[in-house]
Amino acid sequence: MTSKDQNLTKAHVKYLESQLMAQAKHAGRCGLVNSTAHEYGVLPEADQSDMAFFAEQIRIVLPVLGFDFLKAPAESGAAKQTPASPDSPVFEMRIPKHGIKAQAREIDGEFVVLEGSLARESWVSEHKGYSDLFQQLTQDEVLVPDGAGKRRFTKDHGFSSPSAAAAVVSGRNANGRTSWCVAGTKKSYSDWQDEIISQQSVETQQGEA
Repeated sequence: MTSKDQNLTKAHVKYLESQLMAQAKHAGRCGLVNSTAHEYGVLPEADQSDMAFFAEQIRIVLPVLGFDFLKAPAESGAAKQTPASPDSPVFEMRIPKHGIKAQAREIDGEFVVLEGSLARESWVSEHKGYSDLFQQLTQDEVLVPDGAGKRRFTKDHGFSSPSAAAAVVSGRNANGRTSWCVAGTKKSYSDWQDEIISQQSVETQQGEA
């Protein structure tokens, strides 16, 4: 990242670094290798305001380039649900053979597996698939041993798709659109999504009429 006016001083860069590292740590979407992270606030108030704006521009630009590691984690409250997923129910995924049960909701455009959900102890498929993601979540202690041969989610974690979430839970590639079902029913995520789309289509047609 550079300034078009090239007016960033060393102090500005240190301040930005500390702010961005704090945001990355809070987001929990990547592992931080830099061990020198520290609070850096020795900037005049006006400069801090300018750097806050600069940091916000970085947060806007990075997702456009395909990097979402600064994106704040989705909240599990209903207030964060988007129009694309109104009143998202709780979805469940079960693997009875291994005593695994996981729950998730679609929140703020992400498929969020909820804290306390269980997953396989390790990646078991010979196909790589989402194995790197599984290992990253293990390294970041989002997935920790539960003491009974499985892993447990230590916090809510957002995935890019139901299939990514299903793969991490099952330790192998999986079709999340059919693996996740509305809790207490046999209605798959795919069926639920189709119902939402059909409902929105009908409402749009009625509005146009």
